[in-house]
Amino acid sequence: MHAGQVRKFTGLPYLVHCDAVASIASLYDPDAIEVAYLHDTLEDTEASYDDLVRLFDKATAEDVLSLTSVGKSAGNRRQRKKFDNAILSLASPRAQTVKLADILDNVPSMMVHDPKFGIKYLSEKLATIDVLTRANPNLLSLSRDYLRKLKAQYGGV
Repeated sequence: MHAGQVRKFTGLPYLVHCDAVASIASLYDPDAIEVAYLHDTLEDTEASYDDLVRLFDKATAEDVLSLTSVGKSAGNRRQRKKFDNAILSLASPRAQTVKLADILDNVPSMMVHDPKFGIKYLSEKLATIDVLTRANPNLLSLSRDYLRKLKAQYGGV
């Protein structure tokens, strides 16, 4: 579904990101691979929730939906992130684990290619991590430690 899409900054095929998220998530939850590959589908493609239910199952579609950011019409960035985090706080452990894997794959690229925005992005992701209480605890701890170290490294503390 991401055919022809490329990653911001690198120009690599979007599937590279999906592969990375699936690789990370699967280390902590082997059942997360499918959701990891689909995590941005509703947000970035023409696929619908009903398509995911039909092609996969309702639980997978629900997890992907919980990982889908609200649109820009839902207020300013702060309001959108607050709303997204409220939804994520209710997501399944599998979806929350995928979200951590997504964060771990996105942050390094952001810090390298847009460090000024990256500091703000890191703060947002640390706030997101705080609501992912149902995620795999080992990945949660690793993610929190990694983002805090990055923030300190880039002068964001």
